[in-house]
Amino acid sequence: MPVSIKIAIALTIAVACIFAALWQISNVRGVKSRGRRRAPAGSDSHGQRSSDTRKLSRLGRKLYNEAQKLLEQGKVPAAATILEQLSMQREAIQVLEDHGFIHDAAKMLMRMQRHNRAGVIYARHGLWEHAAQCFKMANMPAEVAKCAREFGDLAMAYEFFEKAQRYTDAAECCEELGDNLRGARFFLLGSQSQRAMQAFARAAAKNSNSNAKPLDLRTSELQQIAAYLSEGRSDINLAQILKSHGRLVGVIVKQLEQGMSKQAAELIKSVKADIIPQVMSEINYRDQSAHLLAEILVASGHHNYAGNVYEQLLVFDKAAVAFEKANDMQRAQYCYERHGVSGKGNASRVMPEMPKIGTPKSNTNHTSALPQPINVRPALAEFALSDLTEDGRRSLEDVFTGKPESLKVPETIPAAPPQQLNLAPPADPSQVQVPKPVAALSPRIEAAREDDGRSSFQKASLCAELSSEQTSALWSIGFTLKFKAGESILNYNDDPRGIYVILKGSVSCYRRIGDKEAYIDQMAAADSFGELWLLADTPSAVHFVAVRDSEVRIVDRAAFLKLLDRDAPIAQRLYRRFAKRLLEKLLNHRDESRNPLAS
Repeated sequence: MPVSIKIAIALTIAVACIFAALWQISNVRGVKSRGRRRAPAGSDSHGQRSSDTRKLSRLGRKLYNEAQKLLEQGKVPAAATILEQLSMQREAIQVLEDHGFIHDAAKMLMRMQRHNRAGVIYARHGLWEHAAQCFKMANMPAEVAKCAREFGDLAMAYEFFEKAQRYTDAAECCEELGDNLRGARFFLLGSQSQRAMQAFARAAAKNSNSNAKPLDLRTSELQQIAAYLSEGRSDINLAQILKSHGRLVGVIVKQLEQGMSKQAAELIKSVKADIIPQVMSEINYRDQSAHLLAEILVASGHHNYAGNVYEQLLVFDKAAVAFEKANDMQRAQYCYERHGVSGKGNASRVMPEMPKIGTPKSNTNHTSALPQPINVRPALAEFALSDLTEDGRRSLEDVFTGKPESLKVPETIPAAPPQQLNLAPPADPSQVQVPKPVAALSPRIEAAREDDGRSSFQKASLCAELSSEQTSALWSIGFTLKFKAGESILNYNDDPRGIYVILKGSVSCYRRIGDKEAYIDQMAAADSFGELWLLADTPSAVHFVAVRDSEVRIVDRAAFLKLLDRDAPIAQRLYRRFAKRLLEKLLNHRDESRNPLAS
């Protein structure tokens, strides 16, 4: 490269460096004073930015001097007005603020559309309400909220903290106002889960003290409370929230699945209502959950419930002990027998032997009025038995020989007016006069028919999981109705009277589809319908008609619900069956041979 070109390049670089240095020097001037508050007009220029200096005309200098004189005389607003006319707003604002004319300074800033700076001046002097108004006009919600909190308007404060998305500050303001529920929701938005749960608990405690309605919580909030307790915590107030919304049982079940028996026991104890039957119906009997629940129930003194759980687990020895402690000796004896022990302790005294007819004891009052055994078998020859079948004769003999369990009533026995059978012991047994057999059998005929109905009732799926005692309890609150072929049992829009169990005959079901009536299903003896109406109090949408002469046992609705309230084991087993049947309907699991849409 030629030397001349190298020299030209060097000179160009040198010139550029010189200009850069000059530019830097010119911008360094006044750096130290930049950003400082301006000194008031008339004072020395120390601390004043050099960029504030300006050249004034002769008239301008005259006005400026006039302003200085007014300041010396204490006429600050007049001096500020002159400075504003000279386009020296900064100096005018500074003069007003320094001499305590805060509102005048802020008004000047607002005329300049500097609302945020006006708010700063107000805030600097503790005028929080005016500052909040200025920040509101400047669209600065966080600053508005701070000022509102300073002058005590917490409602305004949490409103603007929410707009600024400062949820923790908003929650704290709500708690100061006593609105714990709103505060809990803000804590959740601010990812403060622990503080949110504490706020929910305070809200529940306050609500329970006031006897108000349960807290109206969102589904997501209930889920978070349930998850919080499922981790092993046991807060009484949070438990009450979940109880009022029907979610506490699920939490207890999860705790038991994870082996948290202590926490589950505290939750069960914390609620006033009896939720144990619901827990028993939802607990998992295939893992440790049911065993832990039984131990909790024993420790808390709920021995009857504990016995039911052990019985479901087939742990009959512990079930028997629990029933003994619950003073349910009949169930205890049953469990001992299932365990392989015929009797143990006072359980063996659960079924005291009743005195038999004809074997009176001198030390009992039960047999003093009972009839003595009568040898009437030879007198049977005097009966006219031509109208009875062989089965009828054998049944008749059983009545008088003390074997009613083998009684089988023939269909051919003619009806006759009832007569009284005198069973008082005669002086000479050979002179016994036996009344006509039909009169003596009439009570037995009714009993046999009742037994036939009971056998169909016991075979019903409704009683599949019930013991004989529980089935008898259901039978006792019902009544039997007879329907002729073609007669309606339950029509459209009728109110169901309870649970209908078919004892005899068959019933067809129809449903309206448009203007036509479509056949749905046919049910036979031991089938039942109407269970789901106990859960939803609605009129019937199905028409039930007797196909042939039928007998139906109707378990009364009101009596049935009362029975469930006072007998937890029945409630547990029946609700489990209802839930299963309802689930089958919802999932549309249908057997083509039997249509479940009927009930």
